[in-house]
Amino acid sequence: MARNLYLDEIHELYGYKNRYEIRLFGDKATQVIFDFWYNDIPLQNLAGQIISHYLDIKDDTGNWDIEWLDVFGSDKSYGFVNKPREVSYDRTLKWLDSSVFASLKRNMEIDRLTGSRKTMELFDEKELDEKNQHLVDSIVKQKKERAFYDNFHEMSELEYD
Repeated sequence: MARNLYLDEIHELYGYKNRYEIRLFGDKATQVIFDFWYNDIPLQNLAGQIISHYLDIKDDTGNWDIEWLDVFGSDKSYGFVNKPREVSYDRTLKWLDSSVFASLKRNMEIDRLTGSRKTMELFDEKELDEKNQHLVDSIVKQKKERAFYDNFHEMSELEYD
């Protein structure tokens, strides 16, 4: 409203359209479908609540911008139920296979054919941050414990044979 125009006037004068896209996957998508279907909540309300959940739009005085909330038809936030999942080595490998390895292979092939080493230089320069180093240590510890456990049981079975 900086030019004292209403949303409908902006559409009419300038031809601007509002487009908002929400992409949901997995449990979040299931939860929205469930609320739409079983709890009979209209999709436009769910969409407005989802956008409101991620955006805090305030007016000049620091209060909620009611006009902005009216655009989405909701002043309620849609709280997703998050069930944190432990990082899984196998799940990470699947993600790498489906999302990363094709690009890596392509870049390595380009490097091979052009005599470049840029891809491997970038890879070699990459350092793990504290979070990822902790994950590495945790997964290695789990794998070692599992190997010890499996080896211990194999040895125990041999002793009794």
